Amino acid sequence: MSEQNEEKQQRGIQSVEVAAELLEALIGFGGAVSLKDFAAAVGMSSARAFPYLVSLVRAGLAHKDEATGLYEPGLLSQELGILGLHYLNPLDEAEVVVRELAGATGHAVALSVWGALGPTVVRMEESRYSLYSEIRLGSVMSLVNSSIGRVFSAWMPQAIVEGALAQEGVRAAGRSLSAAERKRFIDGLATIRSQGMEVRQDAPMPGLSAMSAPVFGLSGEMAFALTLFDETPAMDLALDGQTAQELRRRAGELSMRLGHFGQ
Repeated sequence: MSEQNEEKQQRGIQSVEVAAELLEALIGFGGAVSLKDFAAAVGMSSARAFPYLVSLVRAGLAHKDEATGLYEPGLLSQELGILGLHYLNPLDEAEVVVRELAGATGHAVALSVWGALGPTVVRMEESRYSLYSEIRLGSVMSLVNSSIGRVFSAWMPQAIVEGALAQEGVRAAGRSLSAAERKRFIDGLATIRSQGMEVRQDAPMPGLSAMSAPVFGLSGEMAFALTLFDETPAMDLALDGQTAQELRRRAGELSMRLGHFGQ
């Protein structure tokens, strides 16, 4: 019997596993919560959830404010979180999500960062059926004419975006913009933020469509753009469609892996 199989068959302590799930739920609230609301969220009665919270408080994994009666993660949970971030490699975490997203949708997936010249593709997973030469590792994407660039522009500091627009002509599918075009572009970024993502049909090239969502790091800065792209007829481009929902969900999960629990 392999060591892995032995591990699977080893008996654990169920109460510890339940407590770990409850601690994860407590952290997920992102703030202090009452016993009643916590119990409802985890599907327990208050009487059953309370002893677990008592033990978590005693262990330092949770904290109870005696004045308000509200619970929140404790000092030990915070220390464990800091330790986890010490070992965290954001690109390793992102690569897992890139592969999972490609497998779940069948579309090509790109992961991009903000580089010296702007949005730059650093990881890719090809579509099951198509190969594209326009989007590849190392591509520096247009701020205006790609979903990748538009998402970065929506969440990067405006001063950085305005400075980068001066170099728009050197990027893939980019061109120099007039002052009026730059203003219209900047003014339109609020819509992307309200949508939580951007969809571009037949861009950055005819016949190729893409949708991108932001991934945030611990301090709330945009760390990556996560992008799905494929031949236009093969993609559901609706903002409320299953593909867009899956992209948002995966981007949110990756943000949480990187330590971001905000909105």
